Amino acid sequence: MNGHTECQVHFLNWLAYLPQVRRKIGVAWLSTGAHGTGKNTLAEHVVGALVGRENWNTLQAENLEDQFNGYMADKMFTLIDEADFRSKAAGKPHLINQLRP
Repeated sequence: MNGHTECQVHFLNWLAYLPQVRRKIGVAWLSTGAHGTGKNTLAEHVVGALVGRENWNTLQAENLEDQFNGYMADKMFTLIDEADFRSKAAGKPHLINQLRP
């Protein structure tokens, strides 16, 4: 969001809206950056605190295709940890296409 004021405002509005409505909103934020820049810290300590620990979870990218994912049905927020949106593995679609409704 560096230098993108409209995006920053939208993100802050989303953060404020989450605890007010207490339900899924249907928004996916992609946070990229070098290891150790605070992406997980933001998710766990800011978003997690706003929605409550019982309303969010962490999912490893390789588990996106799991057949049994009912545990995510009632979550307001899911952190997909270590997702690679740039590459396309042999015969597999880009991860970004799996997140689209």
